[in-house]
Amino acid sequence: MFRVPLLVALALIVAFGGGIGSAVWALKATVGFGSIAIGPWVAFPEAQIVAADPYAKAHRARAGQLLYGGAEGLAFTALTDDTGARLSAGCSYDVSGITPPARFWTLYAAAPDGAALRPGPDLPSAINSWT
Repeated sequence: MFRVPLLVALALIVAFGGGIGSAVWALKATVGFGSIAIGPWVAFPEAQIVAADPYAKAHRARAGQLLYGGAEGLAFTALTDDTGARLSAGCSYDVSGITPPARFWTLYAAAPDGAALRPGPDLPSAINSWT
């Protein structure tokens, strides 16, 4: 008597749970298509335009990020160092090379979820083109 409603309920739970879980996984897996990489630094310029693919738009909306204007900027992120090892808060890193050809840029350390890390008492929270 309760077998059919139980199987229907189980099928709906699996279907909706699987659908929602796969959508959340897809949004966490990628920012969008068409990435550019400079060493360990990766940016997604196609995710910053109005005509971005649906996954990039959903990822940006889920993260609560605003859309940059065409001349305003591009966000680069790095999860590994030059050797391919994952970045660690317990290590010191040197960022070297030519500064970006931009009027203003900011470099700060963030957790994997994008939240800025709290610096030590003798360290700045971020460095930028003015400092």
